Amino acid sequence: MKLSKLGIDKPANVILGAGASRGASCFGETWAQSPLDADFFNQIDRLKATPEGAILQELTEFARSEFNAADWLGMETFFTQLEALDEFYTSLNIDRGPKVRFYNKVLDRYPTYLASTFRALEAIVGASGLRCDYHEALASAVRSGDSVISLNYDCLFDGALRAKAGKSWNAQEGYGVRVQAGHETWHDHSGRGRVANNSIKLLKVHGSLNWDRGGGNGVLRLRRNPYEDGARSKNEIIPPVWNKQISNDEVVSGVWKAARNALRVGPVLVVIGYSVPDTDVLTQVLLRVATSESGKTLSHLISVNPDYRAHEKLRKTVGPALTKKSTIVELGRWEELCRLL
Repeated sequence: MKLSKLGIDKPANVILGAGASRGASCFGETWAQSPLDADFFNQIDRLKATPEGAILQELTEFARSEFNAADWLGMETFFTQLEALDEFYTSLNIDRGPKVRFYNKVLDRYPTYLASTFRALEAIVGASGLRCDYHEALASAVRSGDSVISLNYDCLFDGALRAKAGKSWNAQEGYGVRVQAGHETWHDHSGRGRVANNSIKLLKVHGSLNWDRGGGNGVLRLRRNPYEDGARSKNEIIPPVWNKQISNDEVVSGVWKAARNALRVGPVLVVIGYSVPDTDVLTQVLLRVATSESGKTLSHLISVNPDYRAHEKLRKTVGPALTKKSTIVELGRWEELCRLL
């Protein structure tokens, strides 16, 4: 990765948290925002007047009726409670009834609710669509062999790689597991020159809206339109619950293994919009363990977040990989990072 203003031209890993999507340039002039965990229900409730409003209201009204506090309920807390309720009735062999069966339905329909949310946002943004100048600047800076670990479901960075990374990005191999079909629409290999042997990696450890898992447990295809209406498999997205299950899914476990292997190499770590929430234990373990395995250390830690507490938590999380020689750069906004590229 090349960060010209810092004199960096080294292998790097990048983490994209929810704040990276929230701060995307396409949302800068609109009233609509990509939702965060804390304001998920507030944001989708604002979309009720859009064509997607009916399906999204199904979710918000259920949240209000079940928990009586949808305006303040975090997305992860809500879905964790749903999963626990469903497990409670299943484990104790209690008559599930129509209401309890709906718990499981809401969990299964989570990918559909997300697609509806971003379809509504896409319509609001207008002709330019869901693309981001900052994501594209980053896509121009990463190199063959660099890895981007995304915790987001949207395809802002997928599109940025297609637009800016050229033959350094191979969508068939770059997602951490081999894609069987649909990859041709997610990279641009036109023009002269050979495709890189070692593609930039985009490791979407929570799943992605452009994934199509309809072919079975081990099969991954890509959708041309990630936000299209229509049937979706529940395993295309890992629900935002505290106890994330990854070991029983070939595709998801493969992506997580690729993320661990990526973090074991590369002396530069760039973290954008990730606040290190206490409940995201699996990602914290990944960062803490993989960045310092076999005595590995970081030459540079670059954190982009408007919340100073997030910088502090990140330093503590990757602390074993930091030394007195490590350079730590803490920024507040996407624009500040882009000035360094």
